[in-house]
Order: sequence, then structure tokens, then C-alpha cells
Amino acid sequence: MKFFQLLQNIAAQSRKNAVPLPQPDKVRKIWHGISYRFAGISMMSALSEVCEVAPCPAVSLLPGVKPWVRGVANIRGNLITVIDLAAFLDLRAPTTNKNSRILIVNQAGLMAGLLVDEIHGLRHLDEAARIENTVPNDVKLAPYITAGFAGSKQEKHLVLGLLGLVQSQLFMNIAA
Repeated sequence: MKFFQLLQNIAAQSRKNAVPLPQPDKVRKIWHGISYRFAGISMMSALSEVCEVAPCPAVSLLPGVKPWVRGVANIRGNLITVIDLAAFLDLRAPTTNKNSRILIVNQAGLMAGLLVDEIHGLRHLDEAARIENTVPNDVKLAPYITAGFAGSKQEKHLVLGLLGLVQSQLFMNIAA
């Protein structure tokens, strides 16, 4: 048997035994998000709404602002207003710990860093598990919840819409 004929036989066997690619009707849509905790509440936000996750930086205090405004921080040459998310939503007084991180959101040039207690990581969830019109236990969160996902054991994973939050009138009015 010649070498070229052997290669043709191997190619024919490979095509015969190959597993077909998934068909478009079998492809699932996946939602990509980031999971975090603040004020004892686990929450998720769309990955497309978060530019960056950074350790809690040193902040310069700002006079005459609401107590939930931590100050401004320089992150890679960008001045970012740091907001304590839990304090903004009146869920607790401003605090930080060694696990605190900021979620940096850039909405039409407005860069804000939302302080959270900790980051749980990335979540990739099937869009089929999405629940619309999800109502959170805490009424203060309700205007900012965009969806939810059904989890295991009857639990719901809520999605906090960060872009809606930073565009809200309450968020934009930081003067005390």
C-alpha cells in the first residue's frame, strides 16, 4: 500500500467515525455575569456592564457629598468616584475589609467604582433558566433588579442592573 493511499484510508475512517458538530437548534444561549456579595446579599451583574474589578484603592475624601460616596481614586490614570453600594442602598453603614473590591462601571464617560464586600467569580448561566420580573426580598433593591436565574434547591440568583443604577437620579445626586 502506498503512503498516499494509506493517508486517504485514514481520512476516510476519520470522517466515518467523526462526531457531528452541534446543530443550531441544540446550541444554548449563555448569560455571562460576575457574582459578588454586599451587605450579606449575593448578587450578580452582567459581565458587559463591568469594565474591571479592582482591589479597594486608597481614596481621597470629597467634601459636601452623601455618606455613601467614599471619595475619588486614581486607577491607572482615571479618576473614579468610589461608591459604597450597600450604603447607597441604605442596607448598612459604609465599611471595607480585606476582601473588598470595586466593580468599575463606565457609562457614557461616567466612571464609577461600586464597592462590594467580595467577589465570588464569573457565572455562565443558561438563558433558559432566566426569570423575568423577579422581586427581591429587600424593597430598596427592586428598582435595580433586571432579572434572575433559577438555581438549584429552589434558590434564585438576582441580577443587579449596574447601568440602570448609575443612571438613576438618586445615584447622580451625590451632593449632601
